[in-house]
Amino acid sequence: MSNMFYDYLSEKIIKYFQTNIPDPGEKYYIQFENDEQVGELYSVLENNIISSSFVYNDIVRGQKYGTYELNFGKVQLIVAASRSNGPHPDFLATLRNLVGVDAEYINKAILFIHCSSLDSILGGAGSLSKEGMPLNISIIERDIKRKINETGYSDVDKAILEYYLDNKRKELAGSIASIFEYEDIIQCLSDSQITFEEYKNFELFPDDKLSTLTGKKLNTRLEENHSNFVKIAEIHSYGADNSKLENLYGEDGAKALSKPEWEKVPYSEIEKYISSKKNKATIEYYPIISDENLWDREEGDTKAKSRIRNILSFVSDTQEEVSFTLSFSEYTKSVGIEIPKAYQTFLKCVNNGKNFWLQLLELKIKLYLATLNIMIMA
Repeated sequence: MSNMFYDYLSEKIIKYFQTNIPDPGEKYYIQFENDEQVGELYSVLENNIISSSFVYNDIVRGQKYGTYELNFGKVQLIVAASRSNGPHPDFLATLRNLVGVDAEYINKAILFIHCSSLDSILGGAGSLSKEGMPLNISIIERDIKRKINETGYSDVDKAILEYYLDNKRKELAGSIASIFEYEDIIQCLSDSQITFEEYKNFELFPDDKLSTLTGKKLNTRLEENHSNFVKIAEIHSYGADNSKLENLYGEDGAKALSKPEWEKVPYSEIEKYISSKKNKATIEYYPIISDENLWDREEGDTKAKSRIRNILSFVSDTQEEVSFTLSFSEYTKSVGIEIPKAYQTFLKCVNNGKNFWLQLLELKIKLYLATLNIMIMA
């Protein structure tokens, strides 16, 4: 996790309590997802000028707990981290009960940072994530949007950040959102430019055309870019199925987008793949199934392999030649027929309407394994 992210959270918390000074005896908590996150914020909060050391001496248990407190005028906010290698929860619960009550703690409030549900500690404490508090998601979103407009980013980069923020809000609507969902964009608030390498962080392909657009056209292109990025990311999450990529972006697109660094492909290339796929007529091959002397099977299950046919012809001892027809859904052309030079004396291929007519000669002389390449031109 980046220090910038925790610096931001620390700043939000301190500014809130400087404006809304806690009353003696008040209790607050921040709940994170893991022990590392707890430790990061605990350390960053301590590193400021209003922090001073604090030691709780439990005479009954014969234990000491050293931490720190944040000074807000007449009230000191004790910060206690409940961690896997820290004090026992019962120990912290005793400290909580002293705050605002015991003579030595009469001007104290307390903030717990934890990653578990500890009722013994949190009873009566208020979350800093609830409505109106500094780490509330709605407040964080508004603050990020304000900071985006105050940065030195270009108008295009600001549009990217605002678009990403809006998508994040829609994505998390109706769910219990974590502040860590916003770490990437909070980290960017200290920068002044989004590099092409960073576009993937915002679920976008690098796109140099964005700088030529404004307003609705800019937003539309961001939507199209993002939509394609998400589609491809989802395909990769299930193992980069080439057939699915080919259905959307054609054979060339599938080759490029199946690679590990697919996020670096410029969006202009994605557009070309989509356009090529739309403009290319879908030609269907009709396998030979009615001739008992011919065996016709595809090379494999993928779309690319299905275009490679393995055809066996069973002939008698007296046959000198064999011919058969390959049928398609569209009219064929002679352009694209490639017969290797070694086969040209005995293998013939002629287009005829929606068919190719093939003839294999000199069967009595040799047994041939012939390769024929046909590129169907719509």
